[in-house]
Amino acid sequence: MKTKLRTYKPEQDFDRIRDFLMETYQMSGRLINWRIERWNYARYFVAPFLGAYGSEHSNVEGSQQAIRFWEDTVGVWENGTGEITGVVNIEHPVTSHPDFGEVFFQRHPQYEFLLDEMLDYAEENLANKEKNRIVAFAYDYDGAFHRGRSRTGDARLLILDAVGAGGESSLRVLRATGRAVAQSDERDAVLGRRSGHRGGVRLARYRELVSR
Repeated sequence: MKTKLRTYKPEQDFDRIRDFLMETYQMSGRLINWRIERWNYARYFVAPFLGAYGSEHSNVEGSQQAIRFWEDTVGVWENGTGEITGVVNIEHPVTSHPDFGEVFFQRHPQYEFLLDEMLDYAEENLANKEKNRIVAFAYDYDGAFHRGRSRTGDARLLILDAVGAGGESSLRVLRATGRAVAQSDERDAVLGRRSGHRGGVRLARYRELVSR
């Protein structure tokens, strides 16, 4: 089945990817991809909020830049008839954020063979350059992901920890770019979180951002 990678076009693709997430959930009957609310949340809350990260006041320009950066990093795969077959995206579109480098793979169950190509795209375009890595996520029942990891024998893919998600366990997987890494050396850095964000976007400014 022939597919091609293309750039994300926000005006036409945001809703199409929402539909894709809904349709693929109905096909699989359980979570493999994001649900549509998280897709909404990443674009309409996380991106503008992180764009104002560290600001004492609303930073509309920073929020808009973060939204554009998020949009520019999305990769879209289509088949010969123009149907979406896969999407790669991030959630934290600010390179200084501790979770930058986390990458998410939205896949059609009939196009699992794209996973290796999607991982390569993420490694090339979405890696945390400072930490020399990407971090991926897969449920423990996601056989395609784990078979792909086993088939390629990629020593750079390491299961780091199990985290709860919707009553199911999911596995956090590290792919270091260009070098092997030790699980014990990376675990705290990958799983760590920082709280106490300053700044943000006031409601009026948020409406201004999303009504562009």
